[in-house]
Amino acid sequence: MSEETVHLRPMREADLPDYVRWLNDPEITGNMIRSFPGVTVETARPWYQDPARETWAIEVAGRHVGACSLHLLGEGVAMVQRVIIGDKASWGKGYGKAAMRRLLERGFAELGLQELQIRVNAANARALALYRSCGFRQRSITRDVPREDGVRVDVVEMAITRAEWQAGGEERRP
Repeated sequence: MSEETVHLRPMREADLPDYVRWLNDPEITGNMIRSFPGVTVETARPWYQDPARETWAIEVAGRHVGACSLHLLGEGVAMVQRVIIGDKASWGKGYGKAAMRRLLERGFAELGLQELQIRVNAANARALALYRSCGFRQRSITRDVPREDGVRVDVVEMAITRAEWQAGGEERRP
């Protein structure tokens, strides 16, 4: 897979049915820190329309395979939210890493942010490895956090600063 084949584009209303289908699939959301029981296009719409959030569709060869977002917190900081590859045929191909690298580029090079943060289910070893490979470092862990479906998870909080991203060199950039 060439990272040039993975593109982020602003999410559109027409993308919401895919997104909702993915959020309602426990195989996809089982390792997330949140669950989304019964989410609908109507209940997902405020997330995608929130002016404090940039929402992106992840595309490969013109096909919508996932979604991600940056929630701008202010003071040069943003939270990365829901890097999700929902198209199961696209799992394990490096699309999530390519999308994350584009989000880092967007946050640091284009928006001038000083720090990006992310929260991850401690049981999600693949996501933790991906974020570490992109330069994120663990800051803390919060134990036994309840999800909407009643499952309790440990949440790892991670961050990367602009200086750390710049020091990472070309291997961390798209």
